[in-house]
Amino acid sequence: MLTYCACASQTDWLTICYHPAVPETADDYGPGSPTRLALDRLAHKWTILIVWALKPGPLRFSQLRDAVPGIASQVLTRSLRDLERDGIIERTYFPEVPPRVEYDLTDLGHTMCTPVSAVRAWAEQHGETIQMARGAHERRRDVAMR
Repeated sequence: MLTYCACASQTDWLTICYHPAVPETADDYGPGSPTRLALDRLAHKWTILIVWALKPGPLRFSQLRDAVPGIASQVLTRSLRDLERDGIIERTYFPEVPPRVEYDLTDLGHTMCTPVSAVRAWAEQHGETIQMARGAHERRRDVAMR
């Protein structure tokens, strides 16, 4: 269980720190653990983008595909099935002519908006540093290959 602790040396909300109520162990991250399940879902390449796209409300498949640039239809279909299986989204079929299907976040899916926003905030705060580190790494590699 995690408990909230505002770090005294940090003033902005992006750097809120959390401290485990009990010491972490390797089992906390082991196969089948809740942490591993959450990491597997959040680390999936398209999950964050799909959750972000559905945050304002339900979308049809084609709208969702347009809202998630670069995703292939087959990959979107597979990702939506996985998210539905995990209870993150719900698929609603409307028996109309022509038939209509919409995808929307479940209550559980809406809870993912917080970690998704945290990932975005972290990326905005550290993205430039990562780009600089990548550039330095590439330069070292290029020198070593000569």
